[in-house]
Amino acid sequence: RDAIDLSWNETPGADGYCIFRSIDGGNNYVLLAESSLPNYQDVDIHSNAVYDYYICAYTDANSQIMLGKCSDTVKQYTPLDTPVISAAKNVSYNTLRVEWAVVPGAVGYQVYRSTTQDGEYTCLTEITDGNTISFDDKTAECGKTYYYYIKACQQTEISTLYGEASSVVSGRTTPHRVTLSGSTTQNNTKVSLSWKKVSGAQGY
Repeated sequence: RDAIDLSWNETPGADGYCIFRSIDGGNNYVLLAESSLPNYQDVDIHSNAVYDYYICAYTDANSQIMLGKCSDTVKQYTPLDTPVISAAKNVSYNTLRVEWAVVPGAVGYQVYRSTTQDGEYTCLTEITDGNTISFDDKTAECGKTYYYYIKACQQTEISTLYGEASSVVSGRTTPHRVTLSGSTTQNNTKVSLSWKKVSGAQGY
């Protein structure tokens, strides 16, 4: 969000309106701007912030400003920063680890997955710790490519808000590395190779 749009009912006889804003939870309000119209766009905002507003109509009589009664206050939340996924790493034959950077102010994250980049994504899990920076998807099929994005969760007074989705990253699981051993016959005419079964492998 690049701006907060405020609007209110026009007050008959008003020469303009004073917009007051608080950035500390409503403890202290300062005059943000004046407007001759019943609307205002606040562009001096930051992500992951809470702003409280109220409006007062005024009349200008002989250069003397007379403020009317103040409106009720409204509270607006600006979104969190968009998360950034760094990788979807192959951990084991059936596990991909999705990693991202912490989003300041987040109370958690949602992890989404699809089998095609432009396909339908399903929410795999909702993490309730904003300091978490990874998730192990242990339901991956070996050798299959998966696509992931995440959303950061923001807690307000009345609900949980979900921010913009991160860019999509892909990852693919692969079988474990084979441990190979070999031996030859006494006359060196044959080599015998052997290895342990590798989980997820369909052949060798």
